[in-house]
Amino acid sequence: MLSKGFLSEALGFVEGSLLEELSEAAEMIEIKRGQQVAELGTPPQYAYFLISGVFRAFYINGKGEDVTDFFVYRSGALMVSSYDLKSPAPVNVVAASELQCIRISMERFQGLLHQYHEVACRYNEYLTYGLREHTQLKQVMNKYDCEQRYQWFLKSYPGLIQQIWLKDIASFLDMTPVTLSRIRRKMRGGGQCIGKSLSKFGQKLGCDENCI
Repeated sequence: MLSKGFLSEALGFVEGSLLEELSEAAEMIEIKRGQQVAELGTPPQYAYFLISGVFRAFYINGKGEDVTDFFVYRSGALMVSSYDLKSPAPVNVVAASELQCIRISMERFQGLLHQYHEVACRYNEYLTYGLREHTQLKQVMNKYDCEQRYQWFLKSYPGLIQQIWLKDIASFLDMTPVTLSRIRRKMRGGGQCIGKSLSKFGQKLGCDENCI
């Protein structure tokens, strides 16, 4: 059983009865890098609240290529494999690094979602953030070349480059690992800085400098 104090500190929930239920229903688990937690086409079995580490969602495209769809990496963030909690997962989800998370059965999570305003707000935040992230990514893919995409990734996902495999970043940015390695070598050699162009693009998206 997880303590209510820990759950409140880790997840930001404050309602006593909610913390009481979570302490009984949730469990802390550790997941090894590469371990799968959701499978495409299968209804989600659990909802996860991330404590540390990175989740990666991916699918296989028509060419048989692994394509990273999104990352979940912020501490306290909710991770479910489908926006519609009753529908089959549209992606596979794996641990992109060693991670710790709080896990709760999907059935119990849906009950809490309907019972507690705090949980509903957290889920709405998850939906809003996911939509905003996908919109920005689509615009970046259309506007930027490979080097600019990588620069955007470094600013938008601080610290992830040290935690996950480069091939996963490359597939997220729609480039090959060879191309990504070449860009990284160029940057270490003092390649062109594009910070100003990134800032201007961020303003067009309605973001401040820390958003991109």
